[in-house]
Amino acid sequence: MAFVGYLCIVLLVTGVLSVPTHRRSVLHGSGSGHLPVKSEPLPRFVGSDDVTLYLYTQINPLTPEIVKLEDDSSSPSFNPKNPTRLVIHGWISNAQNLHGFRDAYIAAGDDYNIILVDWSGPAAADVPTAVQNAVLVGDYVGQVVNHLIESRGLDPDQLVIIGHSMGGHVAGIVGNRVGGLAAEVIALDPANEIFDDNPLEDQLDITDAKFVQIIHTNGGGFGQPESRGHADFFPNGGIKQAGCGEDISGGCSHNIVLNFYIESIVSKDFVATLCSNYQEFSQGGCSSNQHVAMGEWTPFSVSGSYYLNTNPNSPFAQGHTEL
Repeated sequence: MAFVGYLCIVLLVTGVLSVPTHRRSVLHGSGSGHLPVKSEPLPRFVGSDDVTLYLYTQINPLTPEIVKLEDDSSSPSFNPKNPTRLVIHGWISNAQNLHGFRDAYIAAGDDYNIILVDWSGPAAADVPTAVQNAVLVGDYVGQVVNHLIESRGLDPDQLVIIGHSMGGHVAGIVGNRVGGLAAEVIALDPANEIFDDNPLEDQLDITDAKFVQIIHTNGGGFGQPESRGHADFFPNGGIKQAGCGEDISGGCSHNIVLNFYIESIVSKDFVATLCSNYQEFSQGGCSSNQHVAMGEWTPFSVSGSYYLNTNPNSPFAQGHTEL
């Protein structure tokens, strides 16, 4: 079933996806793709009223500073010498749902610029409009990142852009607007089908960074089923996840990828095997193939499709094979 059908089930039946506690006046757009929508004019500009970039560091681990395009003094703790992680939520979500990323990077003990992107207002629109908004959000965040590069000394080789669901496409769009110079774009179960009618620069694409990693957990439902990155990972086959039960809506499998990645920040134990498909992997047919860590510690030199199994509960990583 397509992304939109699954989202309707989740919202009406399971309530898996969280709704933002506040909703700004959302942006309006004309829909494209598979769903009809009333024709309305697109906004000409998306700015700080629609998107907020919250900066956390070891200096301010709980109280964010705001990264602004027009005011560098609002984020004095940003250090261009440190690696930067830009994390972007998906549809009908907000930056509060990304605090696990913040906490894991802080707990790792290294000095990161952790920037959580909140586009909860534009993301609260109906799906076709939110897809249009996602492009505009990517445009704006791309402007901010380019400002960090040009005016504050951010090294693109130190930049990793991470996005979940619709946010996976926003991450790709930001990467495109930075000229594909970011070290990595990581798409966590990127949204299926609804961006397919967009030009490549307005959806997740392998050219969006020097290395594009995709983790598939609900392929063919909420998420894209096919390999589109330099390295694609398919935990438990990439469709239905251990610990999610029957998961008729697919919402659990779609969202559990957030937990996988957060755990990978402090663990290299998500060991995946290069293989042509999950059945062959499960039968041991690829046991002599290359093994790599999924997530935060994936080497940029790898390519292909990788498979692994996870535990049904935390800790999810099994880590049975030496890298």
